Amino acid sequence: MRLATTLAALACMTAFAQTKEVRRTIPLSGSGHVEIDTYKGEVRVTTWDQPQVEVYARIEADGTNSESIRLVNDTEVRIDSTGSSLHLKSDYPKHNWHWNDGNVSLPLVRYTIRMPRTAELRIKDYKSEIEVSGLRAALEIDTYKGDTKVDGQAGTIRMKTYKGHGTFDLASVSGRNTFDTYKGVFDIRIPSNAGVDVVSEAGPRASIRSAFPFILPAGSYSRNNHFQARVNGGGAELVLKSYHGEMNLH
Repeated sequence: MRLATTLAALACMTAFAQTKEVRRTIPLSGSGHVEIDTYKGEVRVTTWDQPQVEVYARIEADGTNSESIRLVNDTEVRIDSTGSSLHLKSDYPKHNWHWNDGNVSLPLVRYTIRMPRTAELRIKDYKSEIEVSGLRAALEIDTYKGDTKVDGQAGTIRMKTYKGHGTFDLASVSGRNTFDTYKGVFDIRIPSNAGVDVVSEAGPRASIRSAFPFILPAGSYSRNNHFQARVNGGGAELVLKSYHGEMNLH
């Protein structure tokens, strides 16, 4: 009986692929926006000057048992688009497996995206590795514990996470930029001559370190990591929020 059960399980596994791929090229205005809603895996975004988005997504089993592999077949990348917007969503099955089964894990979805550099980007995630480079428009990332790397960002940025490590290389700083983490570690790099107003809303357990001298405006004061300060005469806003995480300004 045990042999028969094992053979049946193997037959079930071979009926489903351990990976699945999605490839699409979708028109998008340079003034449009892209939104990615995912759970775990990777999101890697680069930019170009073409009015379109190249989408490649690889869905992989996160486990070797038959149910983990079956979930790959049942997981989809939902694509909704207009000429000015594109929404990508990792669409997992909801009713054909048991969430309390410790041997079953949702598949990994690994996105590789190339999009117009002037289009806005929003990413909503739980625990993916995220990389974004060369964007010249607004960027918004909301992740629970994913690690994030942003390189050459030339638009505003709004970053929020519970924990995890984030590195942010800002090619220029303008508008209002927010970095919010409960207990993560953020390394933020800005040009040496950038004029910014730093607004710290960090808790007393947070750590705020800066390679720049902070100049407090006349009549203002710092209390328990709550302060406003100017760098290079002030300018764009850089808002730092943390409970007991770490913020490093380079």
